[in-house]
Order: sequence, then C-alpha cells, then structure tokens
Amino acid sequence: MEYNEAYVGRSETKMFLSKRKVYRKDYKLQASEYEGAYILPRKQIGEIPYCGRGGVLDSNWNYAEPSADYDIYHKEREGLEFFEYKFGGGYQVEDYVKCEDTVIYGGLCHIHWGHFLMDIVQRLWYLLEDDCQLPICFSAWENNPDNKWSGNFLEFLELFGIKRDRIRIVYEPTKFKKVIVPAQAIYPGEYYHPKYIEIFDRVTKAAMCKETAIKSFPEKIYLSRQKLKAASKKEVGEAQIEKEFLRNGFTSLYFERLSVVEQIQYLNCCKEVAAISGTLTHNLLFCQNPVHLIYLNKSSIPLHFQMMVNEIRDLKVTWIDVYQEPFQNFPTSIGYGPFYLKATDEFKRFWRERGHQCKRNGLLNYVRYCGMCIVSTMKIVKRGWHKMIKGMKNI
Repeated sequence: MEYNEAYVGRSETKMFLSKRKVYRKDYKLQASEYEGAYILPRKQIGEIPYCGRGGVLDSNWNYAEPSADYDIYHKEREGLEFFEYKFGGGYQVEDYVKCEDTVIYGGLCHIHWGHFLMDIVQRLWYLLEDDCQLPICFSAWENNPDNKWSGNFLEFLELFGIKRDRIRIVYEPTKFKKVIVPAQAIYPGEYYHPKYIEIFDRVTKAAMCKETAIKSFPEKIYLSRQKLKAASKKEVGEAQIEKEFLRNGFTSLYFERLSVVEQIQYLNCCKEVAAISGTLTHNLLFCQNPVHLIYLNKSSIPLHFQMMVNEIRDLKVTWIDVYQEPFQNFPTSIGYGPFYLKATDEFKRFWRERGHQCKRNGLLNYVRYCGMCIVSTMKIVKRGWHKMIKGMKNI
C-alpha cells in the first residue's frame, strides 16, 4: 500500500492520515449456536443504537451479543450515552412465530450498498468453511415486504454461491429450532480478519468467469455520482471535477446502472480509478489486480473503512482534497452532508503538474450549497421541535 499525500490540503486530513494503522488482525473466528433462539426484526427505540435494536435472543430471552453489529463511527455518538452496538440489543416481544428450522443468522437487511459490503456480507465467512445449505435469515429493517434483497444485493449473494430460496427476511419475531450466529469478520474502523477478504475473492472469481456485453475495457475510469438522485440532494460541484477527468482520457461509469458482474470486470481490467470518497471507493474491495486509486476526498469527516479497503487490496492511492466547508457544523454527517465539492488549489495543482489547466469554479455551486445548508438546518430544527413536543406529551 502506497499513499501520495502531495495533494492533501486540509489540516484535519493530514492529522487523520498521520494516524493510520495496520488493520489486519488474526484471531479465531467462531460461530455460536443457540437452541430454541429467537430472531428479531429491527426496531428503533429512542436514538440508540444508530441502526436500531434487534438480532438474536437465546431461549431465555437474553440478547446474543455475537449477533450485534459494531462500528467505530457509532461507538460513542455526541450527546448520547455510550453504546457500542451499531445494530443490536433486545426489546420486549408480545408475540412471536414458531419455525422448526435450523438457520444461519446473516445480520440486518440494510438496503445500502456501502453498508452491505461493510456490515452485512462479513458473516458469510462461515459458508467458506461449512456450506451446510441451511437457510440464511436476516432481520428486516422494517415490516414491509419491499424490504428484501434484490438487484445487485441478490446478485452478490448468488455469485457467492447462495441460492435465493435459502434467503429469508424475518419480518416478525420468530423462534427457531436452532440459530447459528457467525462472528463478525470485520469491525469497521478497527480491524478485519483475513476471511473477510476471501468473501470478496470468491465473488470476484465467479464474476470474472461470466460473459457480458462489454466489448472493451478502458484503462482509466471515473466512477460518477452524477446520475444518483440521492447525491443531487446533498452534494454540489462534482460536475466540474468529472469534466476535468473526461478531458484527460478517463471514461465515466455509473455503477448504479451496472450489474455486479459488470462492475467487477471493469475494476479488474483497468489500471486507474478516480472517484469521490464514499461507497463508490468501497467497491475496490473487488480489485485483485494492482490499481491506482485517485481518491477525491469530499469531507473532513474521516472514512476509516476506506483505509481498510486500501490496505486489503494494497492500493496505490493519490489523495486529493476536493472539498470546502465554509460553515461550522456542516456537513452534519458523512451520510447526510451537505458537501461542497470544488476544484481546490490541490486539485488544480494535480492537473497542472500533468500539463493541464483547470477551469475556474463557478459562483452558482456555492449558492446551491448555501441553499442545501439552509434546508438541512430547517430539518434539524423541525426534528428538535418534534422531540420537544413528544417529551411534553410524556410529562
């Protein structure tokens, strides 16, 4: 793993990079077995943990801690009591369904690609050692039939070797004959087990054997967020950044429009990848060939998980800060933004040293960013009023 930090311009980024460590950790992975155990769907009770309560309870209704998800980002949240789980913890159950099957617990059915790669697939290591063909159960995010694995999520699981008829989503508390709970193969931001890598190796190997309609593979690709509706509501400025890469021989790809097989093949047939920090750069977990990552950092909020990805795939990384944060307390979080992306001095110097001059930043992007901050502030105030009114009703 190699870092080029010549284009790091922010003091907070320099401090974060100076504290990077080795994340790989060899420890004994175990699967816990619970006779007559219950699987609970997710339920939000208060503000902690971040992703709600749920998981596995033993036959005596005690929470089975191996079923929890842990994450350094939510180990201690400002203004809240210490709560180590990201997802986990029991809650009172009034009624439940009985099922006489022995099942494997897979975690939370969280329909978010980045969290799927980071939090969910990690328990699949158990099937690398003993693919017993048992059903795999996931706690539903909500009691809604639409909350299920589909599209690229389902394709990933099938590439791994899991047939869709083995996948179950638990929408209501259910008691099983036995529940097998594989331990976490990764603690995002802290450490990962070598078995975590093998999960992606298996999927990548299967994907590279598939035929697609792709006729040629560009050597330099830019992973764009321009066509993501969610990005348009919390990010501004990527268009200018993307244009500079296109002017310099890169090909834009929109991963949300590609199958998992196509994504993996593009990543393993290129030499250089450029992308805004976030879920898109997490996809380099599939890279088995040496790749140069041009990492376009969009925020002062550190992404510990990406540092793990860089280590796992031994990437050569050129880190460029492409953000400005003119207002205190914005972005509110790495998930919600808003983010102001621009051709920073570091970005301009990166291209100038390659014989190219960037265009000037436009005022319109700054105005749009200010509007996003106002909307975000209004939402925060609205949530605060709702909490206060709810509290008054409970007096």
